[in-house]
Amino acid sequence: MVTCYLVDPSVIVAENVTVGAGSYIGAGTILSPNARIGEYVIINHHCSIGHDTQLGNFVQVAPGGRISGQAVLEEGAAVFSNAVVAPGRTIGRYAVVGQFHSRYPTSLIMPR
Repeated sequence: MVTCYLVDPSVIVAENVTVGAGSYIGAGTILSPNARIGEYVIINHHCSIGHDTQLGNFVQVAPGGRISGQAVLEEGAAVFSNAVVAPGRTIGRYAVVGQFHSRYPTSLIMPR
C-alpha cells in the first residue's frame, strides 16, 4: 500500500516524524521530533507542531496554530488560527480550541 500525503517543500521536518495518508502540511510549518500526524489531517501554513505530539485522524490546525510538546489532539479536533495548545494537554474528539470571528458576536470555545 502506498501512503500519499502533501507536504510543502518549505516545511521543516525533524527526525522520526510520521504523517498519515491523505494529510496536508502547509508552507512554513515546523514538525518537531517524534510528532505523529494521523490520516486526513490538515495543518495550514505557519504552524508549529511540538515534540512527541500526537494528532489523530481528521484533525485540523488553522494558520498560525501552535501545538506544544507532548500534546494530544484526538480525532476530529480543531485548533483555530493563532491558537495555542499548552504542553501535555489532551484535546478531546471533535473539540475546538480558539476564537471564531464572524458577523455574529465572538465566542471562545473551550474543549470538553
